[in-house]
Amino acid sequence: MLELKNITKTFSRGLYERHTLFQNLNLSVEREEFVVILGSNGSGKSTLLKLISGVIFPDTGKVLLRGRDFASLPLFKRAGSISRVVQDSLEGTIGEFTILENLELAFYRGKRAPFFSKPPQEKFLKKLQGLPLGLEEKLNQTLITLSGGQRQVVALLMATLGTPDLLLLDEHTSALDPKSAKDVMKFTNDLVSQEKVTTLMITHNLQDAVHYGDRLIMLHHGKIVLDVKNEEKSALTLPHLLALFHDLEDQDLVGEKSHA
Repeated sequence: MLELKNITKTFSRGLYERHTLFQNLNLSVEREEFVVILGSNGSGKSTLLKLISGVIFPDTGKVLLRGRDFASLPLFKRAGSISRVVQDSLEGTIGEFTILENLELAFYRGKRAPFFSKPPQEKFLKKLQGLPLGLEEKLNQTLITLSGGQRQVVALLMATLGTPDLLLLDEHTSALDPKSAKDVMKFTNDLVSQEKVTTLMITHNLQDAVHYGDRLIMLHHGKIVLDVKNEEKSALTLPHLLALFHDLEDQDLVGEKSHA
């Protein structure tokens, strides 16, 4: 489904220094997998999703989706195959448009819209039935007037409306209050399951990492240090993940002292 082959990505630090984040990174994701991605700040989580979505490009390597190399394709040419939801609930939406208008916009994402065609509002209404956070009664309300949690639910609907091959979620609940984050996360899980969309989700919430997804990947300094799925993923506990984070921090401290 998705294959990253020998991905290398280097960034400039000032005029003369360069930092290599990914060095020959390889990753394969199966169709319909729900992959949770963990890692400390600077581990490469968001950079990984940006490389897949086309926000940035790898220096070398391939980004294969259904066998097609997307590595050099710009963002807009990936839009029909890859959808992305980020922390900012207004990114990728139009705040002055209503919920229904934003869904109509999403319906034509990555497609050539035929003249005089009408988007299938019945399909939209069906998807909107039973939405959390009271959205069912706000279909003609503009997004800018909604709460952050409500906007993220709309953004998730928009991202999956065209049945993308891949859904990327970059800490999409991190800016929400605890109750809204819980509601949006449950909605996310239900939506991913119903739509059977292959999903990569970044989170800093260890409880969500334990509870959701059928595969968990942990990044550290651009390397995959943990990759578990199915029964092994189900057996993970919060104390186990915390212990792993502490071990990695201790290793970094030892490394810093050895270079001092």
